[in-house]
Amino acid sequence: MRLSPQSLARVSSRHPWRTVAAWVVVVVAAGTASSTLLADATTTGVTMTNDPEATRAARLLEERRPGPSATPRS
Repeated sequence: MRLSPQSLARVSSRHPWRTVAAWVVVVVAAGTASSTLLADATTTGVTMTNDPEATRAARLLEERRPGPSATPRS
């Protein structure tokens, strides 16, 4: 059997459910491999490499914001 697009199309048209099952196995294996191999590479933590204006503004707001009031609310 030669491995050409025509022969692959012929085999997949003769056995459609085997083709679907093979693709499901490939997709599940790729998902498992990517989650296993890339688990350490992905993160949700974000840090800026420079000091953007929004970061400076947030820092200034935190520094200049008055603390909680000493008098209880009525």
